[in-house]
Amino acid sequence: MTLKFVWMGLVAISFFACNTMTDSITQDSKVSALVEKDWRLVSWQFEPGLNISGVIVTDNFALLAPCVTDGISRYESDGVFIEDEGMEKCDEANNQINSGKWSLNKSQTLLTKTFDGGSPQDYTIETLNDTSLVISMLDSTLRYQEVHKVILGYSSK
Repeated sequence: MTLKFVWMGLVAISFFACNTMTDSITQDSKVSALVEKDWRLVSWQFEPGLNISGVIVTDNFALLAPCVTDGISRYESDGVFIEDEGMEKCDEANNQINSGKWSLNKSQTLLTKTFDGGSPQDYTIETLNDTSLVISMLDSTLRYQEVHKVILGYSSK
């Protein structure tokens, strides 16, 4: 009888240890999928669409100038992120490189970015793997006069 309880205890410990290892591996995989890569903006969508001169626009990417889409975002393993304006700058007065700190919440579903000297901005991670990063945020600025979900897609290819 005692041997049976010892055996059940070992099985339970092994089960929880394996689950903890799996969770840790999954979380480590999320971080490794994000860091040390050049991420390029490939999509910018609004939900619901914006009414621009009577036309409902959901895909903003097609309307962006090349100076917006040629930049690179990079997340370093030390918690620093770098955003490079790319070859075409929208405003020559802008810095070529902007940086700050990034972090993930414990469940790794929320990416927080804080530009140097700025306020933290939270993004919900919709997709994150080795080649695709999709993040979203709610935008309630007066520019749109209502709350919109902004969905940004990046590729590391």
